[in-house]
Amino acid sequence: MIWFDVGAHKGQGTLWPARLKPFLRVYAFEPNTKLAEALARKAPRNYEVYAIAVSDVNDISNFYINREDGCSSLLELGKTLDWQGGENLRTISVVKVRTSRLDTLMDSLQVGHIDWLKVDTQGNDLKVVMSAGNYLRYIRKITLETILKPLYLGQASKTETLDYVLSNGFKLVRTKPISFSQAENLEFIRK
Repeated sequence: MIWFDVGAHKGQGTLWPARLKPFLRVYAFEPNTKLAEALARKAPRNYEVYAIAVSDVNDISNFYINREDGCSSLLELGKTLDWQGGENLRTISVVKVRTSRLDTLMDSLQVGHIDWLKVDTQGNDLKVVMSAGNYLRYIRKITLETILKPLYLGQASKTETLDYVLSNGFKLVRTKPISFSQAENLEFIRK
């Protein structure tokens, strides 16, 4: 089994299963180098950590480090006044990070399929899925976050996300409200 954890943060949802299942191979991508290094120190052999961001281009991009590190993003924060908990969100630094497309990563890592693609990139999730290109057909399950209220500049809407993923051979099997119902985790499986 192969899992890709894009926006791995601290490995929530993927680190523990990798410890329990030696047959599972997890590729974790976290552009915040401090978090990536901490995650790599805790990782078992079947859990590889890469300090890069996954997006729609192979390039170098700005990465906005937030005071709440789980809210760091390739996208700039917009207005946070209407966001419950927004008073805690603030960009504290901007760093340059390497970005890579998902199809490029699958090629370079010689991964022919992904059993589960977990994406949590703070408003950039649809670009990650789109970056799979023709390899999207080799992904079996996707879990991603969609932000329902404007928070990041240039974030995709839930409608845009659903239109793209559903039109590419997936069906929506679960919706879970998060962040005081201001965002949702969407789970898709291939039809």
